[in-house]
Amino acid sequence: VRGIVHDYGVRHPTMSKALKNAYILTCNISMEYEKTSIDNLTKECLGFVEDVYEHVLGEGKYTFVQGWKDSRSATKVQQYIY
Repeated sequence: VRGIVHDYGVRHPTMSKALKNAYILTCNISMEYEKTSIDNLTKECLGFVEDVYEHVLGEGKYTFVQGWKDSRSATKVQQYIY
């Protein structure tokens, strides 16, 4: 994978916290538990966004995805504060 695999935010301090002109794939599987393959994916299978970035607001970290182009599906990222 050229880029990042993002699950629950940035995990390592050296990981990029922002990407420009990113291709996005939203999966509904647990990659660490299920045998998966991304070898046959093409750009036509992916969504495209202009900006993806992580932002700290108070004690919470939020991932923002902006500038969707020709999206076939959308992902809504939420964090609940109790």
